[in-house]
Amino acid sequence: MLPVGGNRPSSVRRAVGSDSTTIDPDVPAPVTDRLPAAVLVVVPLVAAAVSLAASWRFPVTVGDTAWLTQRVADVGAGRWPLVGMPSTIGRGAVATHHPGPLQFYWLAPFWTLAGFRGIVAGTAAAGAAALAWLGVLVRSLPRSSTLTAVGVQVAAVVGLFTISTEMLADPWNPYTALPWLAVLLAAAVTVWNGRRVGWWALVVAASVVAQLHAGYLPLVAGVATVVAVRTWRRPEVRATRARVPWLTGLAALLWVPPLVDLVAGSHNPWLLTRAMAGGGEPGAGVPVVAAAAALGPAHGTVDSMWLPRSATATEWLIVGVSVAVVVLSGWFAPRDHWSRSWIVAFGSAFGVWTLLASRAPATDGLIPTAYTRPLWPLASCLTFGVAAAWWARRPSRLAGAWWVPVLVTAVWVLSVPRGYVGLDPATRVRAGQVVADLAAADRLPDRLNVRASGFVAGWFVAPAVTAELDRRGITNGVGTDDEWDVASMTDRPRPLRQACDLHLGDEPTDTTGGGPLLAAPSPLTRSELRRLATLRSILAGRYPDPTPSRVASDAAAHGGPQLDLSDGVTALLADGRFADLVMAGALDGVSTRDGDVAEYVELAHRADPAWAELTAALDDC
Repeated sequence: MLPVGGNRPSSVRRAVGSDSTTIDPDVPAPVTDRLPAAVLVVVPLVAAAVSLAASWRFPVTVGDTAWLTQRVADVGAGRWPLVGMPSTIGRGAVATHHPGPLQFYWLAPFWTLAGFRGIVAGTAAAGAAALAWLGVLVRSLPRSSTLTAVGVQVAAVVGLFTISTEMLADPWNPYTALPWLAVLLAAAVTVWNGRRVGWWALVVAASVVAQLHAGYLPLVAGVATVVAVRTWRRPEVRATRARVPWLTGLAALLWVPPLVDLVAGSHNPWLLTRAMAGGGEPGAGVPVVAAAAALGPAHGTVDSMWLPRSATATEWLIVGVSVAVVVLSGWFAPRDHWSRSWIVAFGSAFGVWTLLASRAPATDGLIPTAYTRPLWPLASCLTFGVAAAWWARRPSRLAGAWWVPVLVTAVWVLSVPRGYVGLDPATRVRAGQVVADLAAADRLPDRLNVRASGFVAGWFVAPAVTAELDRRGITNGVGTDDEWDVASMTDRPRPLRQACDLHLGDEPTDTTGGGPLLAAPSPLTRSELRRLATLRSILAGRYPDPTPSRVASDAAAHGGPQLDLSDGVTALLADGRFADLVMAGALDGVSTRDGDVAEYVELAHRADPAWAELTAALDDC
């Protein structure tokens, strides 16, 4: 959707002079349509419902989001968190956390009411609130409208769903921050254009984004600096004296836990400052690859977990043309139109995050795509601003051309993945089965140590199990294995004294407990086996001659293993290697964005004991 212009009542023409800063900040911005403001909740509610529906089949959180669930459970247990999630900033040399625990306190009531389902429901509620606030801010801008605000919401949602349709309900902190990052930038644009209503959103969104993930701190600091300079030069955009105490009090309330930690806790802000002085060493082409994936018409080059090291000529061309179009659009936009400052805000944020994300912790020299995917919703909102700038200059004969914004929206929607993007679905399903089996156990000891053997059991399932034990009121600790028990992610005793051991393993042979097997492997049903066979036939015809992807070729060129596909696609599908290669992003043009591929990967991994046949056994005690 694109902005719709219109004539202004004479009583408010003074509010839209040649310079938007002449607007009276206390006069509500006129809108150019008659749609009620209530429609601004429609897109957020629909988007939240879609994300909840996509994530609802996974009964528990796993991995990082399970560690998050542990901290949410701590709130209910009276173990008040003062800092956010553990951070990889510092590479383990310095034990750091993300700045604040706002997310834990927000989700605590949802966890109490609905357990693991409450975590995703609470996350979706927060995302919907952010999108609704985004619409309110855009509607308040000069020469804006309710339809424009809805268009921005659609752009933001499509950008999020390009990552995954679960995105609005995904509690992983870098992704949870994305709707609020859009609110932060829109609030800055609102204040820049003389609308004091943006101050409330500025304080809340800046606090949420900064506390969720330390990587966004430079963006938040940049926005704060620009707004501070603007208010210094233009006193009319400052918050009123009556509002300043309220805004200050709100900011202080949101930052109480981190301030307590700074004075009497782990002094996390100082540790973060030390750790952030370092950084990764990205390949020369990594930022270009990441930017081209967000700005280009397709995202196929980054469907794997890793970014290619070098950019192609096409990617350089996409980035060059996009930069030229953005700059030209900012110059072409009418001086009194909101799109000019919008392009500056979202374009600057896009450039800054491109450089920051490409310095994320590397594994074997490869940068994870998880940290570059936030560029996609930023690019979507930036694209909307560019379109708005040109639409504001449209010929009068196109004033009623409703099909133009509809066509643009349709093009955006085509980029939304039809399959599954994210953690391996089989692991998420199996983790849910393990937790359900434990929950159904007739009797568990009052004190348990959760010990893990294997990567999947230790990193993905163990935190979900400990969170469930918290929910059942069972005192629990973790094991002493530095590799798999991951004590840095939890404040639980290590180990708990005078307690029984609950052993989690990636395979049945991993469990060493002498007691009963509480969570046994769950084989595929007959209908699932038939479906797996059908999918093998479908994919063999669709991808008859798979070739190595750029990521696989880059790894091989830098000393990694050479990918041997000589056995052919039929053999790869029959023995399950095809699924492993897809998740590693090793096959060119094959990813879980294809719904059939996503379904095959899940079934193939669930059928493979070495991957997802997780077990739990109770030691004799």
